Formats: sequence, C-alpha cells, structure tokens
Amino acid sequence: MKCCIPICNIPIQCFSFMPEIEDARMYLCIEGKTALVIDPSLSEEAFVLLKQAGVEDVTVLLTHEHYDHISGVNRLCSSFNCNVVCTEICAKLIQDPRKNLSQYYRPQHIMLVEKKQISAFAQIQPFSCHADTCFSGQMKLHFSHHTLVLTETPGHSRGSLCAALDDQIVFTGDSLIPHTPVVTKLPGGSRQDYKIYTLPYLCSLPNDMWVLPGHFDGAPLKELLKEVKTYVTEG
Repeated sequence: MKCCIPICNIPIQCFSFMPEIEDARMYLCIEGKTALVIDPSLSEEAFVLLKQAGVEDVTVLLTHEHYDHISGVNRLCSSFNCNVVCTEICAKLIQDPRKNLSQYYRPQHIMLVEKKQISAFAQIQPFSCHADTCFSGQMKLHFSHHTLVLTETPGHSRGSLCAALDDQIVFTGDSLIPHTPVVTKLPGGSRQDYKIYTLPYLCSLPNDMWVLPGHFDGAPLKELLKEVKTYVTEG
C-alpha cells in the first residue's frame, strides 16, 4: 500500500494487484463510514483497512471491464453495502468471463508469483460480477462532499471510463498509463475510438490535473498527454 496525494483532506490509498507482472492499481478513499473504491482487486490489506475503519457503505467504481480491475468486486459486495458503478457497456461485459477476459487469463511468468497470489488467480478464473448503477455518455457521482465526473472513454475497451475528481485528479484506468502506449488490440479495443472520443476528452481537462492510472505510479496530465499523442500518431 502507498498513500497518494491527498484530496481535500481525504488520503487516497493505492494497492497493487500482481505487482511482479502487471502492477494493476486499486484506489481507496475513506471518509467516515463511507468509502470510494476504484478498480477493486483481491487485496487483503485493503479489506482489513475498510473493516478497521468501520466502513459500512462503499461506492465501487469500475474504469473498465477487464478482470484485473474487477476481481475484488464480489468480495466487497459480500462484506459491505455496495453501489457498483460503471458504463452500460461495462455492466454487460463484466457478467461474461469471456468478455472480461478472466476466462483466458494465464500468467506467463508464474514462477514470479508468490503462493498467496496464485491463490488469487484461482479466485478470478472464471469470474463475473454485476453493476448497480450504469450510464452512457457522462454522469456525476457524489462521494461525501466531493464530485466525480464520469465520462465514457472507449478505445482501450468498449466499457472504459475516466473519472475526474474535483477537477484535481483523474482516474484513467487503462485509457492513459505512464510511459506506456494505450493498448487497443484486445477484444473491443479501437484505436479509432480512442482518437475520436478519448484523446479529445483528455486534452479538454485542466493540464495541472494529476493522473492516477490503472497501472503504475501517477503522473501530471500535461506530461502524459505529450506521450500519448506521440503513441497515437506514430503507433
């Protein structure tokens, strides 16, 4: 676990899923008896933290449908009063292990994975879950006295979204990852959709926003935009 930059006195905790292989990120904000969890994974540390804080209600936000960003949904829902939020397309795809890709996942570097992580693999194959609230286009979501603006951002996947928190941070899932070309070759990915919808959206955000991505450490938006424009143009 690491503590990300605080937003209006709310510390954002970050947890890594399979750091030796792909370092998928889960983000957690707690205020009082409520919590916001973005892209939940099977992190025992995160669950212990939620329990110790006495959290009762959890808003679960999914940036897209891929298994490494949804593997902790069912455990959260079995332990807390959850509202799982995602795009309408994502809501359909997370119900199908073939379309959320858990059906096909096999770690290529299994010798690097600790025994406790191998157990986590077993729990997500095959995997499906359900959403409670879904939207198309754009939607505002309130957490405590904070506002998230959720926007569909297809390209990496059909069900992708980005979430801008108080115009200070944007959670980008796999739609923008530091020093990494955006993957559009998986089922449902589209380089053209990314160029038409997602890249203009990202360019419309304030340049001083901080990106908390679906993999690896955060970075300033203005720096990542320079990279992603190059990738999209030349890739």
